[in-house]
Order: sequence, then C-alpha cells, then structure tokens
Amino acid sequence: MEHGTCLNSSLQTELKAQVDPVIQRNSYFDHPENLLIAMLTDSELHIVILKARGIQENGFRLFQLPTVKFVASSYTDLIDWQENIADPPILKSIPDKDIRLFAVQEAHTEPSLLHLTSCTHKRLKRQLKR
Repeated sequence: MEHGTCLNSSLQTELKAQVDPVIQRNSYFDHPENLLIAMLTDSELHIVILKARGIQENGFRLFQLPTVKFVASSYTDLIDWQENIADPPILKSIPDKDIRLFAVQEAHTEPSLLHLTSCTHKRLKRQLKR
C-alpha cells in the first residue's frame, strides 16, 4: 500500500481526484492491526510500536477502514495512530514486556516473532524442520 500511495503522489490533480477515493475504499491493508504486525518486523520502528501498544481499547473491536494519509512518507504515517487503535488478535495474549524484548532485539527474524505466539510455536517448529 505504501508503494501505491507514493505513486499516487506523482499523479496529476484530476487523476488524483479519481484515484484517491479508490485507494481509500480499499485501505484494508492499512488497518492499524495489520500495520502493527508489519511494524513488529521492521528494525527501525521500535518507538512507534511501543507507543501504539500503549493505547488500550475497550469493548468490541470493529474492523473499520482507516483514513489514509496520501502524503505519508512512510507506511507508519499512513494512518493517524491516535484514532481507535487495537492490538491485533494474534498479539492480544502477548504481554507488553515480551513485545518490548522483541522490539529491542538486534536480529529481527520472522521465527522470533512467531515464537511469541503460543498457537503458532508448534506449527513453526514443524515447518522449520522440513
């Protein structure tokens, strides 16, 4: 999605008026839950992750399309992090201290992220043995 919004910024004004609403309607991948998972594997975004994890959401979490900022310079800026942010379901049961430990690790690898989630741990071990 980041690549799409960057390309969109170079469009002419009349084309942007037609393209922006389409990107906004299809912004499912820019949902905060999806971006948080992507950010956990990005080595330069530890502060953003911890700040986003600190926002608590109560009640049911509705999947609502976020408002996309088309002038964003990075995928972390595509949405307003002060709006209704909720933990991704896959990370909901992981304590904040484990997220912080993961965020400060030197080597960010997918297996270490998946190791945090107990439901995927056994499945991951099987996949790595193959």
